[in-house]
Amino acid sequence: MMFEAMIQAHFCAARRLLNYTGPCAQLHGHNFKVQAFVQTETLDAAGVCVDFEKIDGALKPLIERLDHSDLNALPEFEGISPSTEFLCRYLFDQLQKSVPELSKITIWDTPNSCVSFTKSA
Repeated sequence: MMFEAMIQAHFCAARRLLNYTGPCAQLHGHNFKVQAFVQTETLDAAGVCVDFEKIDGALKPLIERLDHSDLNALPEFEGISPSTEFLCRYLFDQLQKSVPELSKITIWDTPNSCVSFTKSA
């Protein structure tokens, strides 16, 4: 049996994909939706798998850093195409420092398309 908890956040940002042929090679914007997941087989003394405030508190400064930015101009993405895949990995790596129980990050770059980065078993 596995419990899964999720916190959701949003940010708006501009980007252009490097080494890409098509419209996304041009500067364009997205309203991103980020979902951070934690999985656990056990519950704590309060009967919860994780305190939502723990995830939210760790995710908020990361989202604030990205919100209303040109992702290509941020030092974290210098010379790297800020694809949704790369954003997933970046947010996973950063958030896992504060939330070691983190199991997955999913980022929606449109209402119909998303990418997930999942912790290796």
